[in-house]
Amino acid sequence: MTEKQAKDYILSRVNMEHAYKKLTARLLKKFAKQLVSLVYSCNGPTLKRRIEELIDKIKQEILYYYDAFLSLCANDFYDEDDDSHTVIVPIDKPTDEITTLQSEISQWIDQRADEIRCVAEMSAIIGATQKDAEEDAQLPFFSDDLLELKDEAIGRGWKTPDYWPTRKSYQWRDTDKKIQDLATWSLALGWMASLYDSAGAQYWQIRRGSSYPCSLCDDECSYIHNASLDPMPPFHNHCCCYAIPLNNPIPF
Repeated sequence: MTEKQAKDYILSRVNMEHAYKKLTARLLKKFAKQLVSLVYSCNGPTLKRRIEELIDKIKQEILYYYDAFLSLCANDFYDEDDDSHTVIVPIDKPTDEITTLQSEISQWIDQRADEIRCVAEMSAIIGATQKDAEEDAQLPFFSDDLLELKDEAIGRGWKTPDYWPTRKSYQWRDTDKKIQDLATWSLALGWMASLYDSAGAQYWQIRRGSSYPCSLCDDECSYIHNASLDPMPPFHNHCCCYAIPLNNPIPF
């Protein structure tokens, strides 16, 4: 891969990630408004069924556009019948803890649905309008404003439901942004894997695609990787590293 090819690759990939992230943000915003509307207009078994249908729809939409964007990115290198590109190997977890984009998206969408439902219920119990509830649903769930809303709702007789989300120890961002980052990171990883697989090489070397100081990237660069043992870049969200496929390991 020449320097120009590497630059073109990174520019195309980053632009595609940005477009997909914006689309995912719009889908999640629409999802929040629709779920709030359901809480304000339905109840009982009907509400439960409609929420489940809405959750399934948003999951399918995010994954549909993931496949569409990846297909556009990788062109002839992408095989839509091969789901190996959905495998994620987080850099901060043991390599045997492998999960898929589908399962990760599913877990976080489920949590986001619980968050929005709680906000809508709390807003309704204090007499807030549906529009106010929609605006509150866009706030990070563990923000001070929503904790104050919870206290006010409990004062009006609302009881904390079993589906009240528990903040995970590693959840440092709000859930919407977590889903957006996960989706775009997976897109970059899937594109890289598709391009690499097309070369049919057994080894590869990582090159930095950015001058930004990063210890994770620095640790993975400069030596030859075995394709069957090492995870592919990118190693973290917004990573610009790229891999050069090699037919034989180059001795130092």
